[in-house]
Amino acid sequence: LFSYTNWLVGSTFFSGAVAYKTGMGTFGLSFVHFGIEEFEETLPLQPEGTGRMVGAGDLALGLAYARDITDKLSLGGHVRYIEENLDLDTRRTVAIDVATYYKTGFRDLTLGVALRNLGPDQAVSRVTKSESFPMPIDFNVTLASHIIGKQGDPFSMLLAFENGFTIDLGDRYRAGTEIWLMNILALRGGYRFNYSNSD
Repeated sequence: LFSYTNWLVGSTFFSGAVAYKTGMGTFGLSFVHFGIEEFEETLPLQPEGTGRMVGAGDLALGLAYARDITDKLSLGGHVRYIEENLDLDTRRTVAIDVATYYKTGFRDLTLGVALRNLGPDQAVSRVTKSESFPMPIDFNVTLASHIIGKQGDPFSMLLAFENGFTIDLGDRYRAGTEIWLMNILALRGGYRFNYSNSD
């Protein structure tokens, strides 16, 4: 998978991933890069610009591994090197994601659990002091099951429910459904709960 997007005010977004399945599990590599066009620095006494160019961008490189533990349970992990640049200030860290996928055995009810962005607190320098902030940890629990038919039937209906917790926003919930008609047309819809207007 590879994608490239020209975005707002001259910014660009690249992302890509490749995975390879072996007898020992599936290995993957990923990257994400966000960059902006350089712009000229301005100061209160030099509002027309100083002639010095300022840049910024983000980069994440990841290595993933997953495998089936049994015919019902799968586990996976993803380690990422993350770098953020804002002019002369550069921050670097490592974050870990872990996830599991479990087929319960009741109809096709499936449970998914993911914990993302485990990593050390990040120090941010201020004019008067240095502050530390936690990584944006994200924890999701998802349940999904067909309540009518099953995958591949001429008519089927899947329901899914997800509880998402983020360290800075608390609990939020999502529910969705997918209806397949004659394996030709899929109708999908969902609703989000406990979201503010700005989310």
